[in-house]
Amino acid sequence: MRCAAWLGPLLLLASPVHGQWQAAPDAGDADLRIVELLLRERATIAPDILAWQTSDGTVYMPYAETMDLIGFRIEVDATGANGWFLRETQTFKLDIVAGTVQVADRIQPLQPGDIRQIDGIAHVSGTALNRWFALGMTFLPDRQVITLAPPYLLPSEERLRRGSARTSSGQEDYSDLPRLAKGPGLISWPYLTANLSLLTQTQQGSSLAGQANVFAQADLLGTSAQAAISYSRPGRADARLTLARLDPEGRLFGPLGASFIEAGDINLQAAPLLLRNASGIGMQIGRGRLNAAGRFDQTDLVGDAPPGWQAELYRDNELLNFQTIGSDGRFVFQAVPLLFGGNRFRIVLYGPSGERETVLRTIDISSDLIPPGTLTYSVAAIKQGRSLFRGSLLNINSRRAIDNGLGDGAVQFNPTGLHAQALVGYGLTRSLSISANVARREEDFVVKATYLGGGFGWRLGGSALVSGNVLHQINGGTAGNIGILAGWKGINVSLDRTQYSSNFVSDENRNSPGVSLKSRDNLSLDSQIAGISWNLSGSQTSRSDGAKDRFASFRASSVWQGLSITPRLSYRDITLDAQRRDRRVDAGIAAAGTIGPFRLRALIDVDLAPQVQMRTAGGEVALRLTDWFLAADFNRDFRQSSNRYGLSANRDWNGLRLGVEGRFDDTNKAFSALLTLSFAIDRAPMGGGVRLGRNARRNGGTVIARVFEDRDGDGRMGADESILEGAEVSSFPRGSSQVEHGATLIENLPMDREVALVPDLSAVEDPDISPSVAGVRVVPRAGGVLRVDLPVVATGELELLVRDSQGNSMPGIVITLVHADFASEYRIRTAFDGKAISDKLPPGRYMVRFGEINAAEVIVAAREFRQVELTLPADDSQK
Repeated sequence: MRCAAWLGPLLLLASPVHGQWQAAPDAGDADLRIVELLLRERATIAPDILAWQTSDGTVYMPYAETMDLIGFRIEVDATGANGWFLRETQTFKLDIVAGTVQVADRIQPLQPGDIRQIDGIAHVSGTALNRWFALGMTFLPDRQVITLAPPYLLPSEERLRRGSARTSSGQEDYSDLPRLAKGPGLISWPYLTANLSLLTQTQQGSSLAGQANVFAQADLLGTSAQAAISYSRPGRADARLTLARLDPEGRLFGPLGASFIEAGDINLQAAPLLLRNASGIGMQIGRGRLNAAGRFDQTDLVGDAPPGWQAELYRDNELLNFQTIGSDGRFVFQAVPLLFGGNRFRIVLYGPSGERETVLRTIDISSDLIPPGTLTYSVAAIKQGRSLFRGSLLNINSRRAIDNGLGDGAVQFNPTGLHAQALVGYGLTRSLSISANVARREEDFVVKATYLGGGFGWRLGGSALVSGNVLHQINGGTAGNIGILAGWKGINVSLDRTQYSSNFVSDENRNSPGVSLKSRDNLSLDSQIAGISWNLSGSQTSRSDGAKDRFASFRASSVWQGLSITPRLSYRDITLDAQRRDRRVDAGIAAAGTIGPFRLRALIDVDLAPQVQMRTAGGEVALRLTDWFLAADFNRDFRQSSNRYGLSANRDWNGLRLGVEGRFDDTNKAFSALLTLSFAIDRAPMGGGVRLGRNARRNGGTVIARVFEDRDGDGRMGADESILEGAEVSSFPRGSSQVEHGATLIENLPMDREVALVPDLSAVEDPDISPSVAGVRVVPRAGGVLRVDLPVVATGELELLVRDSQGNSMPGIVITLVHADFASEYRIRTAFDGKAISDKLPPGRYMVRFGEINAAEVIVAAREFRQVELTLPADDSQK
């Protein structure tokens, strides 16, 4: 009951904000933290949860999500909440008006700062969680992790332990659960988004054009398929298709032990020192993550999104970049800088009718080395710059992207030609990994070269990583790189140097015959002061002809009233020779976010030297009013003295969207109008037809799990076996779930890691029912629905009385029960009176063993209590 007194007040976290909740203050000084939630530093409760940290260091958790993850059940109305936690007899009552929480006979007051509204959502402080019920919550900022260590079992923990007791795993991290290999099927109903448009414009005479694009995900021929198709009239059709299989445990293709394979239109990460990633049509197969022995300081973030949507990239609350999705259906953020420790990125996708979706990506640099004794590899070959129909996908969306203006200096470069490579990595120790690679490039009209290389990654203590790479070009030059990435007291430092010998062909000197790079130096500092994230970086590049390019930039980012604001200042000094030198200084500010019902995006760019002048300015304001979504945007190019204006209105009928958009460009006095019909659709996983729009699945895996009584013990649901009434299934990490017709539908699950499915029998009335297995581990996939049946059985109870040869009871004797059919083992120990009791045993024949000796065979029947008396052999009486 003491634990009950601790736990009760957390139940106030269970509901949407009602009544007096609206008066809770907004935490304007809070910074977003995308953290992993762990139980006892082992079990992942949630891989990514959006928490907030205020300037005084207090961490706030979203109350509804936290309550659901911990596993409490209450009901809430406008004035408070009533329900129960842990057990139905442990009741709870919350009085919002009085500001009190009553748990059993104990009443506690709410204190200032216990709960705050952030972005319109009520959050609870970690301090309050620990004070109320000793949750043992700790925030580890270097790892971006929140750990919970209560001195009791949480409901989800109890369910797992009840199941794990049958296999004696005793684990809380789900690693002992059996893996269920269920790959994609032959074909499945697709998830599909479509945009159909009619465009008219007045430039060079009036014209009318039809446009369409479709993005689809489904199971196809045993793979997870993703396709993007575009068509324009007059114009041409084009498409992108990617087929993939994923198994994090590396069980694909037998002895190859592959963990992934993909074919079709793919994105290929370049080998170290080749710099540019490539995309095109080809195939890739491999095992594990290979950047663990290469460069640690940057990565590419690539994913799928509906064409015409807008993507914003954040690290926590720091706005890094934004772009508009083209008709290829991909967002691509290249060369994203990484910090030492946990990098938790948030890609926020906005649809043309106000839809909002969030994609979370986690890269933990502090623990990214290859485990010792583990071999990873990747083999790939692609035709760069080509799609299925030998061309680039058409960008048929009329909405113009605002130049991101964040000063990242990224250059889009995608030559055509062959690119083939093989990479292999090996973990020597927990702190040292090595790698080797070979690559072949045959780029049209530019270069044909073969490269051989190697590298290492070395962790220094717990705060730094050193990486090095060397790459030799056959019949050419050599390049080498050494770098360090370190984190200390919230300050991250990245420093590297790359040296090139003559005749080494790189992506940066291919267009300058007779000129080669000599060296490149990079330095980057990142930190956060008073809630403001900042970055100071610089680089210097030297060429063989004496030319030098120096670049420095400063960027800061903060949140104000819901807006992420990022100002920057850049300096560039290009020296070609003694007479030719170009110095430029420019600045800009970008902002994106939501204020009340308005979504805003804005950008200003200005040249400061050699002369002060405005360069570009632009912005967009969008407003959602019930089912209407209105937007206006403006772009000004001061150098060309041109303006572009746009207005749009969209009406949403539960995902079926009809929109109209008008644009005017005063440079050529051109006007255009666009009429668009768009929708999303998939088949309802639980049956009952199709789902439209907001109800259709996106950006997450889907599982339908059923719990059934396995009467014949074969582990499969037969025609005469039925779903167990009252049983549900919990997933870890959590997804959104609902129960229909006795089955649990779980959606929005991660697709790049294993998910544990554990039967929840807390609402089952029959006390003799117990899981046959504690649960299973599966890997959800895009486009398909994974169906899982979890067996339970009616169990029996066995009481053993153990005596020695003299007839005396034997306390403290370990007895092993071995099930003859399941090969499961259950260990029990005799008490002071020589008795050992084991309940919830699956029915069947059991061999009773003392040490290595088979002492007896007993039969356990369902819903039966059986007593057996055994005599321990004299020679084994002390075992």
